[in-house]
Amino acid sequence: MTKLIMRTSLLVLPILIDNPNLTLAFSRIKSLRLLDDYVYFKPNFWTKIVRNLPSWTKFVQCFPSLTKIEIRVFWLDYCVPIIDIFLTGFAKLHFIIVEFLSNRLPCNPISRDYVTEKRRQSFGLNRNDEYKVNVILGDDDLRIWIP
Repeated sequence: MTKLIMRTSLLVLPILIDNPNLTLAFSRIKSLRLLDDYVYFKPNFWTKIVRNLPSWTKFVQCFPSLTKIEIRVFWLDYCVPIIDIFLTGFAKLHFIIVEFLSNRLPCNPISRDYVTEKRRQSFGLNRNDEYKVNVILGDDDLRIWIP
């Protein structure tokens, strides 16, 4: 499995996402781990990233083969829009791990029904596979399996 480990702060940098020399390499990546730079981003950082939709569209286009994404955040609540992008943007995605340092529960909890509905809206999740979706919210991580 081809795996890329990169800093979260590099996510929306045009020099990385718009680089034609990296297109082929990125298209082969199956697993992506986003490191947190040892800096825990404030809520407005995530808001700015999510609002920068063209960069996210390019990010999704750069990694069409992703099957696994791992990300580490301070609060899970601020990562929900990012999880939405993962669920609705990556057709081949089967596994998401979100590690968080604060055990504060999200205002909008991510449930099995939530994940199923997002995938169904974006990729037509087969009704026979819906029961296979698994969402586990632990003390310090969220794990999502998608068939």
